[in-house]
Amino acid sequence: MNKILYALNGTGSGHITRARELIPYLKKEYEVDILISGCNYIINTKLDIKYRFKGFTFVINDNGKVSYLKSFFYNNIIRFVIDLFRFNIKKYDLVISDFEPISSWSSKLRGVRCIQLSHQASFLSNKIPRTEKKDKLAEFFMNWYSPCEEYIGFHFKEYDKNILGPLLRSKIINAEPKIENYYVVYLWNYNTNYILEVLSKLDQYHFKIFDFNTKEKQNINNCEILPTGDDTFFNAILNCKGVVCGAGFELPAEVLYLKKRLYVIPIGNQYEQACNAEALIRIGIDSYEKLDYNHLKSWLKNDSNSTQDLDISNPKHVIKSINDFMRK
Repeated sequence: MNKILYALNGTGSGHITRARELIPYLKKEYEVDILISGCNYIINTKLDIKYRFKGFTFVINDNGKVSYLKSFFYNNIIRFVIDLFRFNIKKYDLVISDFEPISSWSSKLRGVRCIQLSHQASFLSNKIPRTEKKDKLAEFFMNWYSPCEEYIGFHFKEYDKNILGPLLRSKIINAEPKIENYYVVYLWNYNTNYILEVLSKLDQYHFKIFDFNTKEKQNINNCEILPTGDDTFFNAILNCKGVVCGAGFELPAEVLYLKKRLYVIPIGNQYEQACNAEALIRIGIDSYEKLDYNHLKSWLKNDSNSTQDLDISNPKHVIKSINDFMRK
């Protein structure tokens, strides 16, 4: 039986939920070890992790924007290089990297076959929506952060031959959503006090704010502050009226699939999220560059909903693509 290393970036919830869906299928055909770098504050991996690394983490400044300078000094580049060369990648027949740099670079330097399986991989195609001004530095970074010889990208639409629709959690696909009179707010890059300052002015609406720094539930005016947790967050999304969140990929895709209202605020200086926001705008989703009272109030008053139908991926189709690559 061929041996596969499945390596994922642990900083994003979407990388984890995708691994949860795919790995049981992979284990039916291959011997699979799991590597993770970085940590997540909202969900438990629920995976049998064999290798853990610190990875590379972006640092957010007080304005809710990515600070490249702080990120450079926060991350131990020397430790990253040592981990890269010490890791025994040669014992694997194939490496699957979900935007995980140690496995990708180790594969590239040691001549091990590697396939990129991520939303970020879709940026290798020129056909996906982008901002009006292409950020060449950010494009270069995404291309070389986790380089692989082949790729399968995920996006809101199948923009190119190597790009599939979102691979959603089975619990989302099988869910029976309801509409209760509250909005979920998940803006982890913003200070909760600032979020409260803005949302408290919108006192005719009720908000559930998720904050990974909060240990127990708090009620302040029209806002409920909740600690992050997989089941708590899932149930809140399932029964809400709408979601205000960053312009990532997996969470907006789940919200769209559940037919909830969606309002996205891309993280500042984060090119990938700016491009995701552009893609969502093109299919009728509202977005703004920052958390702004007037703009958010306008969206809430509009009370319209997107009826977008997503072309979601099936895990079996993804496994078939991996098998085809193995047979090359």
